[in-house]
Amino acid sequence: MKFSDSGNKYFQEKEPWKNNDKETLFVCINMCKDLALLLQPFIPNSSDKILKLLNCDERNFEDLNKFNLKGEINKPYIIFNKLEDKDIEQLKNVTSKFNKFFED
Repeated sequence: MKFSDSGNKYFQEKEPWKNNDKETLFVCINMCKDLALLLQPFIPNSSDKILKLLNCDERNFEDLNKFNLKGEINKPYIIFNKLEDKDIEQLKNVTSKFNKFFED
């Protein structure tokens, strides 16, 4: 998560939308690619969606830190929906019941 946080911080500090900073966008896109590769064992479907969005053929850990994205990225779409507070509370309730079941 630190890698993700540092990428987000870098993006926010550089503000590439203000001056069309292609270098910052390039670095951030490659960080997204590397993050998707790192998360692949845990969330393979979402990871594949991210890599497809980035038009990236790489699917191996050996491809980490390789800056070799080709051409343009695909049209973006929402991969993860925002969780509302009520949804988070509901998940907490379910997991607490689940944990309680195994404690007994």
